[in-house]
Amino acid sequence: MGHQSTAGWVRLFITLAILGWACFGVFVINSAAVQEFLMWIEFTSASPGLSGAFILFSVIAIFIGGCFVVDWVASGFKSSD
Repeated sequence: MGHQSTAGWVRLFITLAILGWACFGVFVINSAAVQEFLMWIEFTSASPGLSGAFILFSVIAIFIGGCFVVDWVASGFKSSD
């Protein structure tokens, strides 16, 4: 049995702290700002449904970013320091 690295736990706690802070900021502090931003996209565009397309592409980008973050955290658990 070798020495177990704490890098994975540190990366996991950093990720959860950033995610919690971002969710708190978006859903609690600036919930009206997010709604106003989506309404601004919808009503300033020439075609209807642009805010839905923005949400769709945002979800895809967040999923891809999440995959990289999960890989980063998993590599921290695999490292032996």
